[in-house]
Amino acid sequence: TTKTIFVGRTTGEPLPALIDEGTIIEGTSQTGSGVTPRIVLDGRQVNWDAPVNGLLIQGNQCEIYGLEIRNFPGDGIDIAGANEVKVGQPLMGNVIHSCGEDRDFYEEQWKLSGAL
Repeated sequence: TTKTIFVGRTTGEPLPALIDEGTIIEGTSQTGSGVTPRIVLDGRQVNWDAPVNGLLIQGNQCEIYGLEIRNFPGDGIDIAGANEVKVGQPLMGNVIHSCGEDRDFYEEQWKLSGAL
């Protein structure tokens, strides 16, 4: 079963930045994961007044796998001031679409790196 998290729906706020070194978000560990991610971060239920990102990574050596990130006015994933960050790998990619960037990554490409 896919779990959709509507970011900001109750608070009107984006998710906090990932600032802790070595944070790992591993969506492919969810039951039923396979070809399609089972955890979705969706920004469509808020009328954002700024280019809010799905995830903002500021901590070194963070890793993000197996998420679908959609409908944010900013980037799906933004890496700012962090080093050695991994965003997907073969068979553990991320699907990022319908975000503010001109270039998105689509489902047929999710098995690749998914790096933004």
